[in-house]
Amino acid sequence: MRQYLFVIAIFIGQCCTLQAQEIRNVLFLGNSYTQVNDLPKMLHDVAKAMGDSVAYDSNTPGGYTFQGHSTDVTSIAKIQSRHWDYVVLQEQSQLPSFPPSQVLTDVFPYAHKLDSIINSNYSCTETVFYMTWGRKNGDASNCASWPAVCTYEGMQEQLRKNYLQMGIDNSATVAPVGMAWYKTRLQSPSFDLWSGDESHPSIYGTYLTACVFYATLFHKSPQGCTFISTLNAPDAGFLQQMATQTVFDSLDKWASAGDKAYARFSTLVNGLNVQFIDSSLNANSRYWDFDDGNSSTLTQPSHTFASQGVYNIKLVAGNGCFDDTSNVILNLNVSNIQSQDRLLKGFSISPNPVSQYLVLSNLQEKEIEYLEIMDAVGMLLYKNNSPSASSVKIDLSSLSAGYYLLHVHTTEGALFLPFIKAE
Repeated sequence: MRQYLFVIAIFIGQCCTLQAQEIRNVLFLGNSYTQVNDLPKMLHDVAKAMGDSVAYDSNTPGGYTFQGHSTDVTSIAKIQSRHWDYVVLQEQSQLPSFPPSQVLTDVFPYAHKLDSIINSNYSCTETVFYMTWGRKNGDASNCASWPAVCTYEGMQEQLRKNYLQMGIDNSATVAPVGMAWYKTRLQSPSFDLWSGDESHPSIYGTYLTACVFYATLFHKSPQGCTFISTLNAPDAGFLQQMATQTVFDSLDKWASAGDKAYARFSTLVNGLNVQFIDSSLNANSRYWDFDDGNSSTLTQPSHTFASQGVYNIKLVAGNGCFDDTSNVILNLNVSNIQSQDRLLKGFSISPNPVSQYLVLSNLQEKEIEYLEIMDAVGMLLYKNNSPSASSVKIDLSSLSAGYYLLHVHTTEGALFLPFIKAE
């Protein structure tokens, strides 16, 4: 079996990513959920503190719906006023949680109408559906007629499902604000994201929402942002973390239906030869800069470096309308490779490629603390905390075809073993 180092290169890592200032032109069309605490200005301030810029406009009359915006002269004029990078659409807070038949007639057609107006003005504008949150204790006013919204959790699930459907139906991005609220409430129930009416956002809720939008629109983590509004630093840091996890842990859910390109890749390292594994979203062109005078436009290039050292690898992925860049520092160090060779001795996985069962053999020769399987962008898919048998058989039939990483954590160090899941 060939012996590799596996480097997971996640494009959102601020510590490893070199990025210049970026500008986003953003129009917000919504209602009081956007207007309270001035979400567009909050996003502007978060972006500015991160070294980026947001030029924004908005139209947010209280209680407004997609239907209202679709015929509103102000909303249409603002859409047509310039070539926007993004137009953010926020529906009235209850409508997308209503029974399917009502959503089908009162929400979906007007979401599509607005998206059509946006694309007619400029085909490279990305529509972003602003997934809102359930009411703190459910929707009491509609509970009797529609039990699905009697609880916060039930209402949130309806919102999640229908905003995702709007993204799919309109080839648009979804900003998963409601799911960031859900994760925050789950991990820290004492955090009150709602104002006193249990519907509109508190300053904490708006700050979390702004962080989600920063991650969604700039493809960067807001962690480390020095703008914290009126929050204290630990609370702001926690909300930055929740926004980052929500957007990037499930990026394929929120962004894959849209047109915006996301550059992502990982690497397999064998000595000085590196296999680059592209996992970009919505891209049909790639440009790789290997930081040694060489480049490639292949989707999955392989490159042999002349010497060991530290290289700043850059991938630009695009699709005609949108480009995105991922920069990752790659450290080619022979001593690391020799350390992996020592740990690999006597250990085997088979078959590779694998169709259903991955078998790990000779485990008794290592003091193994746990096993993990991750996908090409680092998402944890499997974990075994106590592999006591001499061999382990893992059923991978549910995984899609592609590149994966087996992480074996031993008392001597960590093994990173790549494998391919076949169809």
